[in-house]
Amino acid sequence: MKLADTDLSLQDRQMVENNLMQQEELLWVGKPIPRLFSAGSLATFLFSLPWLGFIAFWTWGAAQGSAIFACFSIPFWCVGIGLFCSPWWTQRTQKRTVLVITDRRAMEIYPGLFGAVKSRVWPLEPGMVKSCTVRKDGSGDLILGHEVRYSRNGTHEVARGFMNVPEVRRVEQFLYDLTQKQ
Repeated sequence: MKLADTDLSLQDRQMVENNLMQQEELLWVGKPIPRLFSAGSLATFLFSLPWLGFIAFWTWGAAQGSAIFACFSIPFWCVGIGLFCSPWWTQRTQKRTVLVITDRRAMEIYPGLFGAVKSRVWPLEPGMVKSCTVRKDGSGDLILGHEVRYSRNGTHEVARGFMNVPEVRRVEQFLYDLTQKQ
């Protein structure tokens, strides 16, 4: 498969091209279906509502005493607005994400901050698909691994892989067939 034959934008093609190794053959390329509310962004959005309500109440109370004292709430407003906007940031990232399978690896390539390009890479090996979730429309999530996150409350794992993939069973079968040949 050639990148020029795909329906990717020029920016997406360049992002993929820059992540391919020499002699690496592109076998499949796709884009996730952008969804406004995912599990993580929905929880963050819902948390932002009482946060913003409390900050509004606190700012109003502080403004009764002194406008300068009320200004101390500005950083909390910024955090609350950031939490509130998380579904739109997540959707924007999904629109710019490219999913790639080559003869050597599976990759999720997405833009980072300030023009950087990030990628998650999984080597092709039998049993690499940990789980598959299929939705009613045939799209779904193909979990290829887990990332350990550390916090004050301990550690937890975050599922990683190809999320919101159209025709997820077809992609799962393609990966299965590909890894069985190796």
